[in-house]
Amino acid sequence: MTRLMTREGSLQPSLAAACDVGEKNLVSWWDASFLANSTAPDNVMMPPALLCALLGSGVMLAFATPLSSPLFADFEDEDEYAELSGPDVEDVEKAFRRFQEGALAHSDGLSSVIKIAGLPGIFDVSRNLAHLRPRPPQSVDPHFLVYTNIGQAAAPTDAPPREPVLRLRHDEDFGAAAKHVAKDRALYFVVHGYRSKGTAQWVQRIKDEILALEEATVVVVDWSTASRVKNYSVAAASTRTVARLAAKLVKELVDAGRLTPSRVHYIGHSLGAQAGGFFGQDVQSMTGTKVGRITGLDPAGPMFEYFDAYLRKEHADFVDIIHTSMGMGFNFVRGRLGMTKSAGHVDFYPNGGRQQPGCRPFGRLDCSHSRATLYYANSIRTCSYPTQRCDNYRAYRSHRCTPCDQGACGVMGHNASSELRGKHYLSISSVYPHCPGAASTQTASIVLLLSSLASVAIRFASRS
Repeated sequence: MTRLMTREGSLQPSLAAACDVGEKNLVSWWDASFLANSTAPDNVMMPPALLCALLGSGVMLAFATPLSSPLFADFEDEDEYAELSGPDVEDVEKAFRRFQEGALAHSDGLSSVIKIAGLPGIFDVSRNLAHLRPRPPQSVDPHFLVYTNIGQAAAPTDAPPREPVLRLRHDEDFGAAAKHVAKDRALYFVVHGYRSKGTAQWVQRIKDEILALEEATVVVVDWSTASRVKNYSVAAASTRTVARLAAKLVKELVDAGRLTPSRVHYIGHSLGAQAGGFFGQDVQSMTGTKVGRITGLDPAGPMFEYFDAYLRKEHADFVDIIHTSMGMGFNFVRGRLGMTKSAGHVDFYPNGGRQQPGCRPFGRLDCSHSRATLYYANSIRTCSYPTQRCDNYRAYRSHRCTPCDQGACGVMGHNASSELRGKHYLSISSVYPHCPGAASTQTASIVLLLSSLASVAIRFASRS
């Protein structure tokens, strides 16, 4: 048995070598779980491999992360909006490791600026973007599906248009969309992520909810030809192609006098959220004006955050980000797919931004990652998600946040105020449809710990 950690939270180097987890994650777990417990032992004795197995599986972090009440969460809806298989998530991790180790080292000899046939302008592929060289549009083959209720005799209803009024491929006349856009109405883009598609349930629901609420035009960007390839790094690079073509559509509408960029609201999930950053940059470069809003739904972390190439507040007049599976390390067993950095004007952290209610440690690996899409869809008409500005989740749980009367409170999602700033936290109910809920006690997390230990022990034994 090897001593790994003392009560003061010191970490022996052997653990860092044994685990591909970060010291920060382990210390954070220790601090959250045991240091606050007056009955905690002075020393914890555990084989490094077993502790690594526990950490890698997410059990320890699940133990440290409170669940919403009631005690036994409802897991029946775990598959809703989840889209990635175990091998898909493992491919994400492999791509991250591969490029983390080699991309920067091999980029020095490459040209820093390139042109891609069929795409306007040039692309920066310098060091931190060398691994994201855009692919030709015919390889990505994005389709722009235009839905609108503008000009209809009746007001918006619960039965929005099911079929697009226009389908555009990358090589078709984008000017054809002009007649379906009104200068005094919003233009929305809804963009899916890795292994997803434009007909995904969450994409269609967000589109339908918006058109049931207001007169607007919604463009669903279906880039599934590239997003569904069995290669995360190829899909990640394709986001720049998707973004450039979406920006080209905006430019055509602006030139036609049918749109002002301030009325554009881009909503993207995972890789689609990171495409939003490139989209914002491209629109500003093409039109000289920023788009009004970009909403990032758990933006993908792998191949973006580490390289400092991610959605941030400079990309739009207002950038709001919802974090639901954050964590550097991207261990596929934990299903940590989202970025950690606070990069927007406001960053929302439901349940601390990590494991979400209704998502089991050994259930769907992208369950928490997909929850951002559910929360956003809910926020349009189903739920109101009140938030409070706070330094961190522990302070939020301890009610040590900036008072609401100092302008520190708001709502997460579609109706978020563009005046919000900083990190905002909230608790989510474990009961479907996962509207706001009071946080539960540590006991609920212990239930998850005990229910998962047997499976982890079996995995550990099989490695011995």
